[in-house]
Order: sequence, then C-alpha cells, then structure tokens
Amino acid sequence: MLIVVSRELGGWHLGSFQQIDTLLFWRLPHLVSALAAGVLLAVAGTLMQRMTANPMASPDLLGVGSGGALGIVVTLFVVMQPGPGLLFAGASQELSQHFLFCFG
Repeated sequence: MLIVVSRELGGWHLGSFQQIDTLLFWRLPHLVSALAAGVLLAVAGTLMQRMTANPMASPDLLGVGSGGALGIVVTLFVVMQPGPGLLFAGASQELSQHFLFCFG
C-alpha cells in the first residue's frame, strides 16, 4: 500500500489515487533502474572478491573503475551525441570484457 502525504496551501493532506498514479509513472522506472544497478554492482563486487580470493578487492584497487571512467571520457570527447547504436556497442564491449575477466 502506498500513501502519499503532501503539503498544499491548505496544509497537509493524503494524496489522491491520481497523484499516486502520476508519482508511480515518473518514479517507478528510476526506482527499478537504481535497484538493478545496486544489485549488479553487488554481484560484480562479490565475483571480484571471490575470483581474486581477496576480501578487500575493489574496482579502485584493481583499476577497473578507472578504466571504465577513461572509456566514458573518451567516448564523450570523440562522440558528442552517442546514439543507440553506440550505446549498444559500448554495453556489448563491457559485457565481453566482464566475460573475459570471469572466464578467461
């Protein structure tokens, strides 16, 4: 059950179903993507720690985070407006790197 409490000129009140529907329409995709990103980061960190047998292993320690940041910066400077094809190519390249890292 979802309750929306908001404040208007007349004071505090409970939101209507229309306000809840509007709120869910705009916020639910952000919530789902944030949860998915958190789950995937947790899985990636667990895999990295298990594969290196180092409980303190982190992306910064192994340089993975810096390499990803470099790729994003280079992409932004080379292509100012990345389209769907470039985004798909970047995601595919990252996925292949993770598979090589995990199984290579």
